[in-house]
Amino acid sequence: MVALDELLLLYDYFGYPGIFLGSFIISILFFLPVPYFPLPLIAAFNKNLDRHLISLSGTIGAVAAKMIIFYLAYSGRNIIQKIKG
Repeated sequence: MVALDELLLLYDYFGYPGIFLGSFIISILFFLPVPYFPLPLIAAFNKNLDRHLISLSGTIGAVAAKMIIFYLAYSGRNIIQKIKG
């Protein structure tokens, strides 16, 4: 079992880009919808990171992933319509 102190050291090392990438990767898995909020929630316990920037970087990562999913689904729909006729 990983202790909370060990997780907080990871957030010191990766910082806001790590929260962004973690939220992005978790949100891009559209076949298996997994909530990304535990990632910024645990990062909020780190005293070296600003809570506002934690939520901002996590939100931007999740929104960017969902925009990619929407674009791919929309493009795929147009491609299928062209194939069918």
